[in-house]
Amino acid sequence: MVKRALTLFLQNKHAIDARHKFALVLLHDIPVWVSDFTSDPRKIISDLELVEERPATTHCDLSLVFELIAHQISLPKCSNPSVVPPPHMYRTIFIYGRSHCLPQFLQGKELFSHLTQSPHFVLDVLYTHESPSDNNKCEGIFDLLCGLDEGGWSYVLEVSRNATKLHNYFGTLLAHPFQRPIQKDINYTLVPKD
Repeated sequence: MVKRALTLFLQNKHAIDARHKFALVLLHDIPVWVSDFTSDPRKIISDLELVEERPATTHCDLSLVFELIAHQISLPKCSNPSVVPPPHMYRTIFIYGRSHCLPQFLQGKELFSHLTQSPHFVLDVLYTHESPSDNNKCEGIFDLLCGLDEGGWSYVLEVSRNATKLHNYFGTLLAHPFQRPIQKDINYTLVPKD
């Protein structure tokens, strides 16, 4: 279900602007940079199709995730980013699908802080999980993932086995991070005419 929704996201994002570039990182015991940046979503989709479900791991070190990202990207330098936009920006969409493994920063948050404090980097989170119960850690995981949004610009979304909601969230993530409202200000309620 996530693969299909992500495939549609990549195709639609590319249709909006063919200059968008994508990369793919998988989180096994350690994060693995699977596909380097490309503006061809078919490459990412092809690599995504090869991904098979793996046994759950007992730990998730977010330090390693952000260390890998920090070593693969070069944040642009602008003297006044509020006046002159950067030549490009980076957005990580962290899709986390574990219901029993609480992610942690086992080796510090230095690189995470370096990335997220940059005006040229945005972290969005999509948490897919089982229905919350006493047998899993869904609520604790979601609380921790919400805590990753230190600046208030990230979207942190969660869905439990609902294909429509999952696709809607990927549609929400199509918006450019600098051209969307902050998450707490979103209200997509339809109001009938009087």
